[in-house]
Amino acid sequence: MQRNLNARLVERYSQNILNQFKNSVVDSITVTDGGSGYSVGDPVVINGDSHAATAEVATETGGVIDTITITNAGSGYSVATVDLTSSGNGDAAATATVSLDLLNDLTAFDEHANQQSERLNQVLVNTLLNVALKPEQAAVVQSVIDGL
Repeated sequence: MQRNLNARLVERYSQNILNQFKNSVVDSITVTDGGSGYSVGDPVVINGDSHAATAEVATETGGVIDTITITNAGSGYSVATVDLTSSGNGDAAATATVSLDLLNDLTAFDEHANQQSERLNQVLVNTLLNVALKPEQAAVVQSVIDGL
């Protein structure tokens, strides 16, 4: 027997989804091309669907970036990109990872493991239809639905 969620429970789940987006941060930055002409402390610009995340070059060898340190992880990110064009020779590249695993977080939130897929699908579809999400957030929710 499938147990559908009532409106109160759907609201709890939707609020949980919004809280996950609100609390998600830039978790790590991986250098994919160290570029040239960089120095320790050079600023690293983090772009995305939120703000406040900052980073800087942590270590370099001969002007080539080895590692980047996040100085402020920000909040509210569902996607983040790294821009290294404002320092050095502007030729380095890196990727940012956001601490958002919507499906795992919702699964942990759901108490009825035997019906999770159906319940989560119901909640996620409701969230897409009834909650004001940024386009990037809606894309994350849709990808979770597609993965159920």
